Amino acid sequence: MIGSSTNLVVAGMVMDFLAKGDPSAAPLRQIAMFDLAWIGLPAAVAGIVFIMLTSRFLLPGAKEADSAAEISRFFSAEFTVTADAPVIAKSLEHMGYINSQGFQLLALKRNGVDAAEIKPQTQLEAGDVLVFSTMLEAIPDLWGTDGLEPVYGTGVREMVSARHSHRLVEMVVSRRSTAIGRKIKELPLAEAHLQVSIIAISRSGRPIEGPMSDVRVKAGDVGVLEVDEPFFHENQRRIELSMVRRLTGARIKRYDCAAYATLITIAMVAVVAAGWMPMLNAALLASGAMILTGCMTFRQAGRSLEFKTLIIIASAIGLEAAVTGSGLSAKIAGLLSLIGGDNPYTALTVVFIGCIFMAYRSHELHQDIAAT
Repeated sequence: MIGSSTNLVVAGMVMDFLAKGDPSAAPLRQIAMFDLAWIGLPAAVAGIVFIMLTSRFLLPGAKEADSAAEISRFFSAEFTVTADAPVIAKSLEHMGYINSQGFQLLALKRNGVDAAEIKPQTQLEAGDVLVFSTMLEAIPDLWGTDGLEPVYGTGVREMVSARHSHRLVEMVVSRRSTAIGRKIKELPLAEAHLQVSIIAISRSGRPIEGPMSDVRVKAGDVGVLEVDEPFFHENQRRIELSMVRRLTGARIKRYDCAAYATLITIAMVAVVAAGWMPMLNAALLASGAMILTGCMTFRQAGRSLEFKTLIIIASAIGLEAAVTGSGLSAKIAGLLSLIGGDNPYTALTVVFIGCIFMAYRSHELHQDIAAT
């Protein structure tokens, strides 16, 4: 029942209906936690099987993917394996760095020396430096890998804020930047008063040739930086960078809070499944527990609210009341029942098609209103 917000709304409406205790009403019962699983699980399995069988025919072919890669900007990126990284002793093949999509592992530096050959069975060690040529879209996944940290710039452990609050930004070096002519390993400059880690750099749409540490910055270079929240306020008053853009959706996962989040979720599901508490109350308590245990912040909780969805649901409830009160719903139901007949499968098909038609008409009406 927690798969969609509309499920919670419908469950709440059923509870309100049962609370009225109307003896002449149709028999209903409270919607339980796994009532929808009888339909949802078979539908999910059917969808997975359909994707597995047809994806090779429906997804873009290799030629289309290659043509898309040709027009994409590529970056040079370097990451180091931390001493406590969970990726230690895992092979390059296991990590997905062999025959990867969107990026290519160019070199593996160990003890300051490039490995002679990148082999699938090569296991990662603490202190290894991985050198990638990567598309912009693949950088967040590499950056978010638990145990990998950027090599250059302000050390992520030296920043004041916790790393899970850091963000990725794409930027262009300004012509008036004091970093022009400096090597990557010398950045950020002390006089810049910026705390940033340098994730990747691109020049003329291509990766930088040679080690990133020896590359000298030029105006127009495009880079990807790891920054903390104060960066967005400080950069507004500076001329170092231009065209700064957040990479939305790029976040460091908080693996240290995974156990708390798992236990809270299991407790919420168990309480609702046992019938001890309504789903809405359990969800609110679970959200509060997530905040108290540090799994998320108040700001993250606020950002997760889909206000557009809430407005649509609230409007739909009001529209339903108007349609029911005017008698239109009874006429529509009678028409669908007449077409569907006594066969439940035929009736369900008619209702399904009718819902699609009404949703389509509502969408057209919304577009007409927006156009005027």
